[in-house]
Amino acid sequence: MDALLSLKSVLVLGESSSGISRDDYIGQVAKEIENKMPKVFDLDQVRKRLGTGLSPTSVVLLQELERFNKLVVRMTKSLAELQRVSLSLMCRLLPRYVAPGVLIESCPIALDSK
Repeated sequence: MDALLSLKSVLVLGESSSGISRDDYIGQVAKEIENKMPKVFDLDQVRKRLGTGLSPTSVVLLQELERFNKLVVRMTKSLAELQRVSLSLMCRLLPRYVAPGVLIESCPIALDSK
């Protein structure tokens, strides 16, 4: 949340205290988050370690690991996209994923126009 609040101040003011552009700052924040992303689990390796007779708990564990892997892949792709998009397009996309009202006043375009 701290990253989002600092991002909001950069978007409103136009540049950060270090003098970098909004797009550069957004790219840096996205890169920082991307670097902190966990690696996906090797499900085949987990299955081997669990053995052949899977308990119901092990089945649920494998299902949750599969969901977790999908989430990590999706977030990694989204962060890569975020680093490529322009500010105006980002302002159309972010309100769907971020708490409403965090970035709205800084968008140079009307958010209703899709």
